[in-house]
Amino acid sequence: MDGCGESSRYREIVLLVEDDPADQELTRIAFGNSSIATDLRVVMDGEEALDYLLHRGAYAPPNAPPRPSLVITDLIMPRMSGFDVLRQVRGHAELRLTPVLVFTTSTSEDDIARCYTLGANSYVAKPVGLDQYIAAILATLEFWIETATLPPVRQ
Repeated sequence: MDGCGESSRYREIVLLVEDDPADQELTRIAFGNSSIATDLRVVMDGEEALDYLLHRGAYAPPNAPPRPSLVITDLIMPRMSGFDVLRQVRGHAELRLTPVLVFTTSTSEDDIARCYTLGANSYVAKPVGLDQYIAAILATLEFWIETATLPPVRQ
């Protein structure tokens, strides 16, 4: 097979870690407007993200979901921040290679540097306008799902 069209059949799982319902909905709209075959999963904070990723609590077997190919996280959230998500993901052998993208309102140079130091693969400041927000999500999706070669997912 020449690989043409193969990505349209393959469905990558993307985990969105976002506590703001409006941002969750905008991200769902962006994914819905995309022709890229993805399965968006949404959790409300860093603690729930780690439960999902490590198959704990409500996500423990037999309810264990498949691990995502990509994690998109906000920074400032209740219970556990995006900084802590990055630290924890990079500290677990089975998750270490999972790309983690920070998608946040912060444009602080300190936050940007801290995220990259903790192992973020990308840092995107959330645009303010609806069209710009959706365009940023679509560009991120296109690069990470269609262009980049992702590491294998370890279940």
